[in-house]
Amino acid sequence: MYLEIKDHMDEIIEDPDKGDYLRGDLKDFRSYDFKFRNVDFRICYAYQQEDNHITFVYVGTRENFYAEVKRYLH
Repeated sequence: MYLEIKDHMDEIIEDPDKGDYLRGDLKDFRSYDFKFRNVDFRICYAYQQEDNHITFVYVGTRENFYAEVKRYLH
């Protein structure tokens, strides 16, 4: 599982615009979706274009993903 997540994080590093912008109070973050063993996962990250910096915030299953991200950030 770790290597699968790392591979997708590497994809994001190569192309930070891959993920979709989130809405509402998470509008500064992006979400990148992938499947592993038939389970939907998401990676939440922030991309600061000014200095080409990516901050990975949270990785988890699709279920309750946004609630978990909000809980983690606050």
